[in-house]
Amino acid sequence: MPGLINRKLIPSAYKNIGEWPRPDISLLNREDRRKFMASMRAVISYAESIPFSEILLTTGVSERETRRMVTRCITPDGHGGIFGFQALVPHTRIKSYQRNAPVHHVLGGDSSGCAGALTQLFNRFPEVQSKVESLYVATSTPSKPAEARISYMAVHDEFKIALRSLGFTDYDWPFNTKNCGYKSLWAHLNNLRERDPEGTMLARSGIEAYRRLQTGTGFSSLIPTLRPYVQVQLDYHMIDAASVITLINSYGDEIKIPVARWYYGLLVERKHGLIIGYHIALESNPSGDSALEVIHSSLFPTPVDLCDPQLAYVEDGKVLPNQILAELVHQCFDVLLVDNAWANSATEVVNNIIDTMGCAVNFGPVRAWWRRALIERIFGALTRIGLQRLPSTYGSSPADTKRTDPATQAVRFEASLDQLIAVIKGVIREHNENQGEGVQFSTPLSATRNSLSRPASGFIAKPIPKPDQDENRLFCHVEECVIRGNVKKGIRPHINFSRSRLTNAKLSNSFWMIGKKVTLYTSRRDSNQNYAYLNETGEPIGKLQTLGHWSSVKISLRNKKLILSAGLSDAYTRPGSRTVQKHLAAVKDKLATDKKNRRKKAKASKAALELARLTATIAAQANEITSKTKPINSEPGPTGNYFGHLQTTLKPIRRKA
Repeated sequence: MPGLINRKLIPSAYKNIGEWPRPDISLLNREDRRKFMASMRAVISYAESIPFSEILLTTGVSERETRRMVTRCITPDGHGGIFGFQALVPHTRIKSYQRNAPVHHVLGGDSSGCAGALTQLFNRFPEVQSKVESLYVATSTPSKPAEARISYMAVHDEFKIALRSLGFTDYDWPFNTKNCGYKSLWAHLNNLRERDPEGTMLARSGIEAYRRLQTGTGFSSLIPTLRPYVQVQLDYHMIDAASVITLINSYGDEIKIPVARWYYGLLVERKHGLIIGYHIALESNPSGDSALEVIHSSLFPTPVDLCDPQLAYVEDGKVLPNQILAELVHQCFDVLLVDNAWANSATEVVNNIIDTMGCAVNFGPVRAWWRRALIERIFGALTRIGLQRLPSTYGSSPADTKRTDPATQAVRFEASLDQLIAVIKGVIREHNENQGEGVQFSTPLSATRNSLSRPASGFIAKPIPKPDQDENRLFCHVEECVIRGNVKKGIRPHINFSRSRLTNAKLSNSFWMIGKKVTLYTSRRDSNQNYAYLNETGEPIGKLQTLGHWSSVKISLRNKKLILSAGLSDAYTRPGSRTVQKHLAAVKDKLATDKKNRRKKAKASKAALELARLTATIAAQANEITSKTKPINSEPGPTGNYFGHLQTTLKPIRRKA
C-alpha cells in the first residue's frame, strides 16, 4: 500500500510513543488545544502505520504535515531525550533562530532588525566565537594564568579587537549599532552558562559552586538506603566554646590546658538519622585515631558509670543505641561515607575498618557539606540546642552577637572539659529521642527499635566476628620502627616509641637485630600493649615490655601523647633552674673584687719599686761625687745636718743632668 511506504522516520529506540514527553493540555487555550490534539492523533496514526489518506480524513492533517510533525517530535531536546509531543504545541520553538539574510543597518541606530546577527557572525568566523567563549570560561593555572571571572565588558573589548583585525569597519555589524553588539554578546554568554553549567561554573562561580553542582543531577543513588545500618556517615564538628581541659595524671596532679576550639566526631545511620557513635577529639585537627574512636564507640558499648561527671545530663547513663538495645552491640554496617580529608583516608584507618567489618568506604569531596547534608544538619541542631547557648561560645563568626569575650567567660563560668562533654552527650541522647519529620514524626531510636522486631523492615543482624571482638583489631596502631642499640657501648637492642624504651628477653639478646626495621602494633587503649614483627621475614619478636616510669601506668596512647605534649610544652615555657646562674654570678662578682684588689696591690708594689730604684740612683750619684772630691766630713755641716749637706751638693748635679 502506498501509505505504508517510508514509515521509518521514528527510530527504533523511540518506537514506544507512550513514553514520549507530553504537555498538560489543560493549560492550553481552546484553539491551541484543538490544533495540538489533531497533530498528536496524526503522529500516533503514523506510528500505527495507518494510511495517510485515512489520517487526512480523520485529523485533517496532510501527509507532508504529518511527516513534519513526526520529525519535530523526534528532535533531540539537548538533555539526552527528544521533544516528543511537546513539539506539537503551537508556537513551540525546538531550535534556535538562524538568520540567513545579511544585516543592513543604519549607522548609529538601535538593535532593531538585527535578530540572529551574532549567530550569523559566529557561523562565518568560528574563531571569534571560540576566543570569546574561552575568555569567558578561562580558569587560572600555574602554567597558564588567566584573569579571574573576566567581566562582560572586558570580553566585549576583546570581541571588538578580534573583529577589527578581520577588517570590520564602522559600517559593519556590530559597529553600526549604539551598543556595538554588547547586548547580543551578553545574552550569548548567559545562554552558554545555562546550556553548559558544568563547563562554566568553575570559572564563573568558584570551586564551592562547582562542587555543589555535582549533586541533584536527577539520577538515583546506586546504593539506595532501603534498610537500617546499610549506610552510615562519619564527620567532625568544631566546638566553638572556650574551655579549660583538666587532665589528672597517675600521681593525682592536675594539668590544665586552656583551649579555644576543639572537635567531636559523629557516626550517623542514614535510614533513620540515628547517632550511633561519637568521640571527643582533643586535637587541633582530627586524626586517624579519632576516626577509629568514633567507629569503635558504635561497635563496643561503654560501661555505664553513673558517677561519671560527663554523664550528668543523661539520667540512665546510656548515650548510644548499643547501650540501650542489646541487638546493636557489635553491629556492622555496609557502607561508610566520609569526606576525603586526610584524617579519614589514612591507610591505617581504612585498612583497620575494612579488615574488622568488611564494609565499603566511600570518599566524598573535601569541604562539600551538601554531599553529607544529613550529618551536617544534625551538627547544626546539636550546636543550636547545646554548645552555642553557653556563655563561652565563639559563635558562628567574629560578628556573631552571641560572642561575648569567650576566653574570659570560660574562666568566669568554669567551662571545664567534663561539663562541655556532658552537654554533648546530653544533646546526642536528646536527638535520638526527639521526633522528626524525616522518620514520619517517630524518634530515630523508636524507629530503629521497631525495625529490629519487624521482618518487613529488612534489618539484618551482622555483628563483627567473634575473634575480632576479642582481639579488637580496629584499635591497633601500626608504626614502623628501627631497633636501636650499641654493642661497643653495651647498650642492648631496644625500640624507642612514644618517649619510652621497649624490649623483651628475645630482643635484648639479639644484637644482630640492631638497625633492622620492625612493625610495631600498639593498642590505643593501653600504650603498654605492644607487639613487634621483623619486617624482613615477618618473624614475631613477641610482646614488648615498657621500661621506665611509664611501665606501671595503664594509659591510652592518645592520653599519653597529650600528657607528653602538655608537659613538654610547660617545660619550655616555665622558668628554668637559677641555682647555677646564681652561683656563677657570685663567682663573677668575687673575681671582679679580687681583680680590683690585685690592681691596688700591683699599684702599691709598683710605687715601692719606683722608690727603691730612685734610692739606688741617689746612692750611685753620691758615690760618684765622693770619688771625684775630697772626703766628706762625717760631722755635721753648717746646717747641722748631714743629709742637708748632701742635698746641697747634689743640686748642681740634678740641674746638669
